[in-house]
Formats: sequence, structure tokens, C-alpha cells
Amino acid sequence: RALAQRAESIYSGMGLAQQAIMRRLVLRLIEINENGEATRRRVNREDLKFRDVPDEAVSELIDGLTAADARLLIASREIRPSSDQAAPITWIEISHEALIREWDRFKEWVTENMEQLRYGSEILKSAQDWRQRDRDMSYLLTGNRLARAEDWIQEADATPLQREFIQISIDENERREEARQEQVERELELPSRAA
Repeated sequence: RALAQRAESIYSGMGLAQQAIMRRLVLRLIEINENGEATRRRVNREDLKFRDVPDEAVSELIDGLTAADARLLIASREIRPSSDQAAPITWIEISHEALIREWDRFKEWVTENMEQLRYGSEILKSAQDWRQRDRDMSYLLTGNRLARAEDWIQEADATPLQREFIQISIDENERREEARQEQVERELELPSRAA
């Protein structure tokens, strides 16, 4: 309960803009499991970018929420071999499941956004599978799944990977539709040429 009280105190001490960013941030740091329960998940700091929010504002908030006097979030770095020249990955996660279960405001946010969060988790899993399979086109969304994703992305606080995955699915669907249309037109021209 102490963690939830600290979270509420920190939240209440913020301005409206920071409160809005905090809401979006902590909701990005959870996923909805098969049982409909919110659980924490580690997220690459690079995936914590939000439409219409400067990255500096997100960084400032993360710094404040990971500070020793707050400890609502945990930041950790992935250790890589010295031969690896890539920048280390910084992971961000909610410090404890109790924050999700006991902070009333957080529970309200989850309840209000349950369907969005559940579908977002589904899209994220599909996008991660696509990325792990070297962006294989057969993993892209089509048909009703693509139509639903197009609707979802209009309102969702999607990650860069989710946005890319949906946009490439849209682009590929349009390319296939154009190719089908060209094929139909060619087939319609054949009888008139034969005559």
C-alpha cells in the first residue's frame, strides 16, 4: 500500500501535462495477459516515444520516476560483450507488480483502456514475431485484422514498432490490391485484342 500512496503523492504533485505523460508511460509498461490481468513488462527506452510528446519530457519523467526518492520505475542496462559496438539497451519497467494491483488510479486507467491495451498487446506480439522473422511479409496483417488495426492505430498510443508494422501491412495490402487490379484489367483487355 505504501508504494501506491507514494505513486499517488508523486502524481498529485505533477502538473497536468506531466500527469498525462505519466498515464501514457505507465500504461505502455504493462501488458494484458490471457486472463485479462495487467502485468508489468520491460520496455526498451527507445520504444517509449509518444506522439505529440517531446522526448525530453519523457526522459525527464522517467528520471523522476526512477529516482531514489520515487522508485516507481526501474531502469536497467543490458550488458553486452566488449566486442559489440552497439549502444547498450536501457530497459524501463514498473518497479513492482503491487503498483499495478494497489494503486487505485492505475487500476482505473487499466479498466478504462482494457480493450485498447489487450489489442495493443496482441498487435505488439504480432509485430515482434514479424521482426524476429526478418520482416517476412507473410506475418503482415491482412483482411479484417488489418482493418481493425487501422481503426485501432487512430486512437492508440502505439509503439514505433506497432506503427511500423501496421503501416507496412497497409502498404503491402495496397500493393497487392493494385497488382490484382492490374491483372483484372489485363484479363479484360485480352478478349478485345483477340476479336
